[in-house]
Amino acid sequence: MGLWPFNRDPADVELASRIITAETGDGAQVRGKLTLHFLEPQTRGAADEAADRYAALMEALLREQRRHDDLLGTEAALVLRLMDRLPGDIVPARSIDLAALHVVGDPGSLVRKRSSTLTSMQAVPATLPPPSTVAPSSAAASPSVASSSVRRRSSSRMRSLMGSLTLPVGSSPQAIGASISVVVGEAAVRLLIGFLRIHDLVNVRGVTLDEGSQDLAVAVAAILEPPQGEPEASRSAEIARWEGALGANVLNMLRREAGVVSASRMLAALIHNEIPQNLALEVMAECCAKAFPGERSLIMELGRYEGDGASVAAVLSMRIPRILGGGRKPQAMMTTLEPLVESSEEDFSVAATLAKYSLGLA
Repeated sequence: MGLWPFNRDPADVELASRIITAETGDGAQVRGKLTLHFLEPQTRGAADEAADRYAALMEALLREQRRHDDLLGTEAALVLRLMDRLPGDIVPARSIDLAALHVVGDPGSLVRKRSSTLTSMQAVPATLPPPSTVAPSSAAASPSVASSSVRRRSSSRMRSLMGSLTLPVGSSPQAIGASISVVVGEAAVRLLIGFLRIHDLVNVRGVTLDEGSQDLAVAVAAILEPPQGEPEASRSAEIARWEGALGANVLNMLRREAGVVSASRMLAALIHNEIPQNLALEVMAECCAKAFPGERSLIMELGRYEGDGASVAAVLSMRIPRILGGGRKPQAMMTTLEPLVESSEEDFSVAATLAKYSLGLA
């Protein structure tokens, strides 16, 4: 006669969570919530054991950090590092989410933005014509119209890439990451050129860009306008001129910042399309490796830029002047940075939708 069946532990647990707490090298206690969605339903005992193991591994990661400031806002990067350390015998998770990482006793750390520690450099001389010499057109009648024009060009770019972005259902995260790296790399170049043009207009030329003003409308159109002539040659020439004025070190810091923003927005689009965080991070690990060769650690910084375009613009408006060593007009920079950041959102959304399809999640 078999055992009484109602005493068995049914395998019906699909997720588990743990509050994790650890002390960093500088003596601060950091805390967050780790949530696991298991690949297959587990018994309560197996789920609890797995959750404890995942939590212990994450706490060990946190304890390795010398400064707590280096952790805040890096939840996505920490999940990626955790995935690299998972032992082969651990219960597999469909998704791993780390949320609300903060310093114990300091609720403000949950939303505090870390300031840049980059060394200040000499400001760049002006290289763009003043906005007053740019004749307003119907496309530059307002920032929203200018942004719409850019979105139309963006749609054309994406149509030309659709073939390479559409992979078979069941493709690996690595294959998908490699395919969308073109989108992320292109967006990073546009961001870099935009950063430089905005700095020139706002900080070097001192143009006043008030919300709703005609100057702002013209400036947005000029900043988002692609270089004239052959795109690759024109962009390379424009970037080369800036490198001559700023020096390779400053330009490389700006290029990296543009890459972080672009990759962050792509990651946000993947997660917005309900791709589990761990899969999204696998996709982005390969994407960053392909789009930014030699900058593999870039993925560890993706948590720096979170939220909508306005939130990203707010952080950038403080970081860019510090990199370039000039400018005290963060609000003026924000008004132009926001449409710049949002100019590639449609590209990221399309790429994320195709990635979801290729992963077999659509």
